[in-house]
Formats: sequence, C-alpha cells, structure tokens
Amino acid sequence: MSRRMTRWSFLFGVALVLTACGGSGTTSPAASDGGGGGGTTATTAPEATAAPTADSGSGGGSGGGVGDFSGKVCELVTLDEMSAVTTVAASKQDEQPFTQGSGFCTYSGDDGSAVGAISLVGGSMADAKLVFDAYKADASAEAFPVNGGEAIWFANNAVAIVLKNGYTGSVQILAPKDGDMKAASTALLQALADRMP
Repeated sequence: MSRRMTRWSFLFGVALVLTACGGSGTTSPAASDGGGGGGTTATTAPEATAAPTADSGSGGGSGGGVGDFSGKVCELVTLDEMSAVTTVAASKQDEQPFTQGSGFCTYSGDDGSAVGAISLVGGSMADAKLVFDAYKADASAEAFPVNGGEAIWFANNAVAIVLKNGYTGSVQILAPKDGDMKAASTALLQALADRMP
C-alpha cells in the first residue's frame, strides 16, 4: 500500500511543486465555469473525438492566464485508451480541473479501484521546464522518444513524463495489463502528448 501512496503522492507533488516554482509570485483566483470553484468532479466521460485546444483569447478560461489550457484534463486520455493498458477496465474519471497551472485526472474501475492517473502542469502560472529538468537529471530518469516533446521514464516513482510547449504531462498506471508499469505508462504518454496544448 505504501508504494501506491508514493505514486499518487508523486502526481500531486509534481503539480504542487511546479505551481509553486512557476508564476510571477502573484496568485489569481481560480476561475470556474459554473461557480463550483476548485473541487473535484467525478464524471464518466464520453469518448473523446477531438483534442482540446488552448484558449488564446482573453484568459477567461480556467487555466488562469492568457493562452492557458482551457480544456478538461480527463479528455487528454480517454477511458478506452486507459482501459487498453490496465487490468481493470477504466469506467470512471475524477477530474481536478486545470486551475492556476495544474490539473489532474484519476481513472478507476466499476469497483472504485484506482487504475491510473494523468496530470498536466504549466502555462502562465507554472514553470514546467524547471521541474522536468530536475527529474530528468535524476539517475533513475531514462529518456525515450515521443512526437512533439521531450519525454522521460522516472523510475523512482514509476511515472512517464513529457515536456511540450511549456507544459509537463504525466501518466502513471497502477494496474498495468501485462504487469509492466513502464511499458503501459510510456505507451499511453504519446496519446497524452498528442492532445496537450
């Protein structure tokens, strides 16, 4: 159980560290699209047919700044894509919306068991490259190819991480289909990278 907690701690830790390290030293209130503000929302997502896009408008999206990600983090990796690499079919998503430079999505089966998670950090509120470079410098980091970005497998926490266009995305599979967390996470990372801003 402590290994599972370490993995989840990493995802949340990356989001917090990146947000704390980035930005201009000022905070902006988290914008919401209906007044719910900042909590998690459990959803069963429909199949994604198109990638979300970055809002290049006035900054009124939930990202917190001009040009920040304004889509739903859970749409970056579909339930079907997650299910393809996990032992338990992912049937539910729980999203922490992208606000103030970070957001994440957890995936679980019908019985509530966690099977994987993704995170997105960056934009105008966080310096994604700073922390990516710190993980990349660790002896357990192993570079691997991903289209459109720079990627590593961070063995200390069993997570695949990609840096692309000022954002860091991560994938962590807790119940890999073939028992290989590295293969499952790195395979899914390309889908995440393809849909990142």
